Amino acid sequence: GGAAEISLEAWSCCEAEGYVACRASIAGRLPSLAEYVPGRLEDERVEQRVVELFGLNARGDAAQEEAPFMRLLGPGHGSVEFLRFWKAFSEVIQLVQVAPGEAEHR
Repeated sequence: GGAAEISLEAWSCCEAEGYVACRASIAGRLPSLAEYVPGRLEDERVEQRVVELFGLNARGDAAQEEAPFMRLLGPGHGSVEFLRFWKAFSEVIQLVQVAPGEAEHR
């Protein structure tokens, strides 16, 4: 599926109430959300970026709140609207894609 479908599926695991989810709930589910990013299993460079963006090496809740993905959701405590989440998640999907011949240019 496309980024919109994938984002919607990922959103469904955030215990959202309609179009709003609790920020802490998203932070606590980063490992689950990371599972939805396409291409992780096929390419370890993609996997590496997913690990970075979702702060999967981080330990503790404070570290998860600091994950780049959480920053992509924008400032604010409390809640996140679906539109923001979708935009951030779509951005992650773009960011992790490996362009052909990219290895030489990084």
